[in-house]
Amino acid sequence: MHEGHLSELELTAVDSATGIWAMSDEIRFPPGSPKRVLRGSGWYYEEYRRTEGGDWRFSSLTLKRQLVEVDGELIVRAAYD
Repeated sequence: MHEGHLSELELTAVDSATGIWAMSDEIRFPPGSPKRVLRGSGWYYEEYRRTEGGDWRFSSLTLKRQLVEVDGELIVRAAYD
């Protein structure tokens, strides 16, 4: 499961925009894997450009994870500006 929430979109010019999306995910590994469940959260930082045809496309995308837990153990806790 991978979800995006609470978008903050800003038109920066006629043909460009930025977006920030909160995200959360849960990954369940198959039986026999050394890990069982990964849970995480963070933000996507995106830039978009409008094409000549009028469609919007990603021009960049970065995921910054705030929290990662594997099998209930805290692996990453980061602070971002």
